[in-house]
Amino acid sequence: MTKATSKNDLEKALKDTQKELTSYMEELAKERASFINYRNRAVEAQETARFFGKKDTLTQLLPVLDDIQRAKDQKAFAANSPFGAIIQKLESSLEKIGVKSFGEKNDIFDHKIHEAILSHEDSKAKQETVEAVIEKGYKIDDTIIRPARVSVAIPKTSNEKSSDKKDKQNKKTKK
Repeated sequence: MTKATSKNDLEKALKDTQKELTSYMEELAKERASFINYRNRAVEAQETARFFGKKDTLTQLLPVLDDIQRAKDQKAFAANSPFGAIIQKLESSLEKIGVKSFGEKNDIFDHKIHEAILSHEDSKAKQETVEAVIEKGYKIDDTIIRPARVSVAIPKTSNEKSSDKKDKQNKKTKK
């Protein structure tokens, strides 16, 4: 063999090897992207499963939490009693997993987070206001699991006053 032939053979072999290397690198990049997508989907599935596990657990605990709140409202136990300590631990544990209660007396009524069980007109109310909390609402992070069930004080409408004025005007015009 001559030097030119062996040089051409070597160059051809080098080009073939480079093509093969490029092909392997492209396949590796595709597999790596596929693995990253799989890992992201797996993490998302774990987070979704964790959320629904929390939600299911909280849903099962809601009647117990409601009874505890009623006992607190009735001052059925002292905060420093053994039962009070247990309740504080339960509430602390729920907070650690992202569970928060909401719905307080005198809150401004918000249909997104409150469910009005009762309502009545109140001349002192300037806007729709929570008058009493029947059952607290609960959320996990920013997702509402149950709206707060409340009694709402609604401001008296001015329609009654304006209808009284119209009645008086109608009586005057008839005479």
